[in-house]
Amino acid sequence: MMAKVEQLYQNNNGTPVVLLCHSMGCRIGHYFLNFALHSPHGGREWIDKHVHTFIPVGAPHLGAPKALRAIVNGDKMGLDAFLSDEEGLILGRSLGSTLLLLPNH
Repeated sequence: MMAKVEQLYQNNNGTPVVLLCHSMGCRIGHYFLNFALHSPHGGREWIDKHVHTFIPVGAPHLGAPKALRAIVNGDKMGLDAFLSDEEGLILGRSLGSTLLLLPNH
């Protein structure tokens, strides 16, 4: 992703890019900025040069309590007519993004 940001930077005459992220993409954007900050090829100077702004829209920065409920009790996600309680539990525990949504504070 750093290479893509560098390419966008170069293709736009050295204009720093704006990272506009939505929902779970905000978690990825935040991860990317931390990765770039600690990367041997990045660092604060790299971010300051290549990234103008990070705009998270609808970001679950603090997590979502419903994710914990989905893991503990299950979540049918509005499919009550089609899923049993056990299937809702399996669904709540099988989605990979659920762990990223656990409240962290």
